[in-house]
Amino acid sequence: MVAATNYSADWAKHFVHNAASHLEPIAGQPLRCLEIGVFEGRSARWLFENVLTHPACRYVGIDAWNWDGAEAKARANLAPFLDRTEFVIGESRDVLCSACWPQNSFDLVYIDGCHRALSVLTDSVLAWRLLKVGGVCIWDDYRWRSRFWKRKRKPRHLRPKEALDAFLMAVTGDYELLFKNYQVGVRKLSDPKSANEDAE
Repeated sequence: MVAATNYSADWAKHFVHNAASHLEPIAGQPLRCLEIGVFEGRSARWLFENVLTHPACRYVGIDAWNWDGAEAKARANLAPFLDRTEFVIGESRDVLCSACWPQNSFDLVYIDGCHRALSVLTDSVLAWRLLKVGGVCIWDDYRWRSRFWKRKRKPRHLRPKEALDAFLMAVTGDYELLFKNYQVGVRKLSDPKSANEDAE
């Protein structure tokens, strides 16, 4: 019997569409997944049921959980998978800076945290070093507009798009673009060169 789920919003529809198309080749393997922005666990639940199906899979979710009731719902929605789940509560920049995960720790990274450009850029830089070469990184809300700004252009510093464009420019040559629609997905091809390597 599949455990019941409880969600207040469907913010995972774009992720499910893209992930179903591009993560099938790695489904069923012993993967490690990092998600920044868990909310109520909807995308994580889908991953466990469709991609993270190997018993050795591990999921790490980072969230400050500033939404009333969201943490409790996430834990309830992921109840069948809590033995393979680690929640880290806090701002993603603080968690990623202080965590002891070594470089190339994760096969899959999903970034859906704070949408401000500086936060998106910070999350991207810090999470990229944790992604294995050959791993997949997906960013949500590339074309996001809040309800308040939907009738006019949102200020650039409040949009994920500008930050993600800048980050992808900075890692040119180190990734393969898988898709770019409401979300962006890439496969990491290599780690960025060190300053010494660039000087050679």
